[in-house]
Amino acid sequence: MNTNEARNKVHSCVRETFSQVVEEGQIDAIYAFGSLFDDNGEQFDIARGSDVDLILRITPRTADAEQRVNICTRVAAAVPDLEVNLMRIFKTDGTRPIASIIPTTHFEIEEGIHKGSDQVIFRSPVFYEILSHARSPVALCEHHDAHFFHTNNELIQIIQAAQSLRNQYVKARANGEPQLLPWRGPDPLPKDLMRHGALLSFAVGESKQSQRTDINVGLNFIASLVYAERNRSQEFTSLNNWLTAASGGRGDASALSREHQLLLREMLFDKAVLHVVPSFEKRMSAAISGIDKADD
Repeated sequence: MNTNEARNKVHSCVRETFSQVVEEGQIDAIYAFGSLFDDNGEQFDIARGSDVDLILRITPRTADAEQRVNICTRVAAAVPDLEVNLMRIFKTDGTRPIASIIPTTHFEIEEGIHKGSDQVIFRSPVFYEILSHARSPVALCEHHDAHFFHTNNELIQIIQAAQSLRNQYVKARANGEPQLLPWRGPDPLPKDLMRHGALLSFAVGESKQSQRTDINVGLNFIASLVYAERNRSQEFTSLNNWLTAASGGRGDASALSREHQLLLREMLFDKAVLHVVPSFEKRMSAAISGIDKADD
C-alpha cells in the first residue's frame, strides 16, 4: 500500500470513528500530523513504533473540567474500533496502540501549548484537517510569544500535564485495553499530581516559593479545590468522598478511577488557565476589539 492510499484510509476511518462526537458538537475539528504525513511518509514505519498522530479539538470553548472528562470518555469509547481499523490498514497484530490522540482545547491550540513542550509545533504548517478533506497542511496558531511561555512557566506545566493525561486516557489497544489504569499507591494521590498541585499553589500565590514542590502542600491544595466543588454534581461528590477516605477519613478508598484521575487534572487545568497572563497577540486582539465596540 502506498502512502497516499494509507493516508486516505486513515482519514476515512477517523471520520467514521468520531462522527457521533462531531455531530453532537463535542469535537469541532480533527487534525492529522506526524511521520505518516511529513515528507510523503518516508519516515513512517509502523514496525518501529510510528504512530498515527491526531489532534481532536474540544468544543465548546467554555467546556469545564467535568464536560471535558465526559467528552474524553466518549472519545475513549470509540478508540478501540479505530484501532481495529488501523490494525487492518497497516496489517499489525494489535499488541500496541497505533493512534496517539490528543483531545485539545481551543485555548491550548491558540496559545501554542503542546504536551511535548514544543513551543512552535502548533504554528508549523504540518496539520491536515480531516473533517473538511483538506489537501494542504495548515498551522493551527499564528504566533509564538516566548515571553508568554516564560511568564506563565509554572501554569503551562499544569496545562501540559492535563493535555498529556487526556492523551493517555483515550489511548487503547484494539482489544479495548486502556493505557491509563485505575491508580492505587501508598500516598493519597499520585506523587506527580501532588507535586503539580504544589506548583500551582505557588503559581497562584497561595503558598511560598520554598513550598513549590512540597507534596503535602499540593495534596492540601487539591483537596481544597475538590471540597469547594463537592456539591456541584454527583461526580464531584464522589471524588470528594474518595479523597477524604484516601486521606485517612472514613469511607471507601479503593483505587482512584481513570475518570477521577482525569477530573483532578482538569480541575488543575481550569485553575491554571484562570491565572495565565495572555500572550501579546491575545492582549492586542482584546484591546482592538474593545476599541471597535466603543466606536459602535
